[in-house]
Amino acid sequence: MAIIEADSCSAEHVAAAIADASNGDTLVVPAGSETWTDYVQCSKSLDFVGAGIDVTTIGRYGLLFNSGTDDWSVTGFTFDNQAYGNNNIQGIRVSDKIYTGPGCFAAGSKRFRIHHNKFKNFYNPAPPTTYNYFVIRMNGYCYGVIDNNIFYDCLGEVIYYAADNGPAWTRGGGLGGYENGTMFVEDNQYSTSGLHGWMYNPIDSASGARYVFRYNSIEDAVDAPLITCCECHGLCNNDSDNADVRGTYSVEIYGNIITKHDAESGECFKVRGGRGVICNNVLLTVGAGSFGTYQIRLQEHRAEPALYGACYDCGACEPVNPRTYAPDTELYPAHDQINNLYIWGNTKDGGALSAIYVDGQIAYRPAPNDDLQYVEEGIDYFESEMGGYTPYAYPHPLRGYGGGEVGKVVMVLLS
Repeated sequence: MAIIEADSCSAEHVAAAIADASNGDTLVVPAGSETWTDYVQCSKSLDFVGAGIDVTTIGRYGLLFNSGTDDWSVTGFTFDNQAYGNNNIQGIRVSDKIYTGPGCFAAGSKRFRIHHNKFKNFYNPAPPTTYNYFVIRMNGYCYGVIDNNIFYDCLGEVIYYAADNGPAWTRGGGLGGYENGTMFVEDNQYSTSGLHGWMYNPIDSASGARYVFRYNSIEDAVDAPLITCCECHGLCNNDSDNADVRGTYSVEIYGNIITKHDAESGECFKVRGGRGVICNNVLLTVGAGSFGTYQIRLQEHRAEPALYGACYDCGACEPVNPRTYAPDTELYPAHDQINNLYIWGNTKDGGALSAIYVDGQIAYRPAPNDDLQYVEEGIDYFESEMGGYTPYAYPHPLRGYGGGEVGKVVMVLLS
């Protein structure tokens, strides 16, 4: 394993260093500030080490790890999107392939670590909008850890994980796993200057994704409200062009501290499908800050076509059960619907959270009664601890990767 030094942090010099490197090498990128006009792509198992946050700064585009590239890490960089206004530009993109149909499944990336970086200014300034401004985007069968990063004025769906769809649902395994395709996001900081509008989705997922979001800090600002904190999509991804897209498989959301300064209420935890746990999170308000009604919001968008205009009569869902919808030959539970979701121990300003808010109470297409509940307490979700649940090891074992002896060598090089 060699240490390869890029001549500068320009895209050309970093690409040349990648070409010179072999699997297992450490690629050192020196101090400087450069604006890249396209992704620098990597198909090798390398450790990328910058000179430090705000010391090695990459503008606009970032690194793209091609599908099937495993065992890599990125640390010591600032990725500054410069409010470029193009929502197809990420600081780090995992897999060049995006799910586009039932026959397209990306190999993804495994055993990677993204840590001790800063990502900033990922939003569109004119007109102000934050939706779909991914900062770290992962596609395909992935597992790894994203830890100890700073996300500042990253106002869109900051971390977005869309797994490999149908195959993701065949791996089995319960919660607390890792190599079944679970992404871990831990000990990161999300904040905003308050100058560029709302914050939206520090994490979101679809297509059979599994994620653990734990021990992170999220804080909005006056006039820049946090609209949604943790979200996961259900079946169809709310998109009439993607009727075959599977929902999120599971989420584990615990130990996070979420602070609201703005009075506009939002949705703190928004679950549209899958299973999991939401527990021991701390919600805090400062001044006029408010979380409003939707502190925990559960949705089944097949229940009501008017809900965000999300569902449509594509023929994929039929009312074969008096309580819910399911594909033609399937009884309860409906395809990818919320089930086995356990919620406990969450607090707001030291007290209990508001009651769980459930959407989808109006039946889609003829049903026995208009008050039909699609997501029911005691059947689909439970306000109690999940028996036998054991979280995965913390800190994540991969946090020993991309550091250690490599870090010591790099410090000598940069000193």
